[in-house]
Amino acid sequence: MKISKLISVLLLVTLLLAMTAGCASTAATTTAAATAATTAAAAETTAAADQKIVIGVTMESLQDFLSYVGDGLNDFAKANPNVEINILDAKLDVATQVKQVESFISQGVDAIIIKCVDKDATAPISAMCKDAGIPLIAVNVDIGSDREAYVGSDHKLSGVLEAEELAKQMNYKGNVAILVGDPSHNAAQTRTDGAKEVFAKYPDMKVVAEQSGMWDRAKSITIAENWIQSGLEINAIIANNDEMAIGALKAYEQAKITNVLFAGIDGTKDALSYMQEGKLALSVFQNGYEQGFKAAETATKLAMGETLSEPYVDVAYELITPDKIDMYLAKYK
Repeated sequence: MKISKLISVLLLVTLLLAMTAGCASTAATTTAAATAATTAAAAETTAAADQKIVIGVTMESLQDFLSYVGDGLNDFAKANPNVEINILDAKLDVATQVKQVESFISQGVDAIIIKCVDKDATAPISAMCKDAGIPLIAVNVDIGSDREAYVGSDHKLSGVLEAEELAKQMNYKGNVAILVGDPSHNAAQTRTDGAKEVFAKYPDMKVVAEQSGMWDRAKSITIAENWIQSGLEINAIIANNDEMAIGALKAYEQAKITNVLFAGIDGTKDALSYMQEGKLALSVFQNGYEQGFKAAETATKLAMGETLSEPYVDVAYELITPDKIDMYLAKYK
């Protein structure tokens, strides 16, 4: 009887030991599986964070105002080490810009940003990007063909803001001449349209001349000199950008004519200096830096497969009058 009890006790101990070993094995397996899953998830997160995004940028030019757009693009890359941005200057040539896009596609970039030379000549670029499955983002000026996003500003609004303030400073009467940018650019067209709509509201205001200065200071000096020599009575010159406004004021300054107002758009550092001297009546700030930064940000989102809530990313224009010069100069420090 004692032997039977002893055997029973031994069997019970053996069973308990087996059960304990089994539980420990299961626990170890579960822990190992959890650890492996955590490690895999961490590796996946690290891989996503380390994913290199390469963005190709083709700019109509990198001169004057557009240099600020380039600064914004480059600073985004500096702030995001996983983003590489390659910027090329098309030097105002459509064929060069097309070749640059072809090169980006052959390199296998993840997204392409374009500041177009001619918005009406971008259809081949859009088609190439679509065929390659590469998102195309327009910056500063929208294009006339398909793209995934446009990062820029309401150019017509800038023309309205500029003309309304100029009209106010002219006491809503007098003759105005308009210096237009590149006529093929949407910005030049809509800024001019906005200004004309404002002047049309005031019976004592008249547009007496309109000519394209192609965004260029030197060309605008020549145009303004011709207006002076023709004897045309002009009380104010409104330009589609600061460079042309500065060109016009220099021509009048050389001719020692001081009773003419000059207005521009962009709010460049150079323009603000002329405003400080009382030579430029006003400007409208276009935040090129922010356009570049947000274009790079938008391109990165699209390259990573994100869906945009809105394909138009607006960077608002701001009117600059002489009392606000210091505030805007501070943006360039």
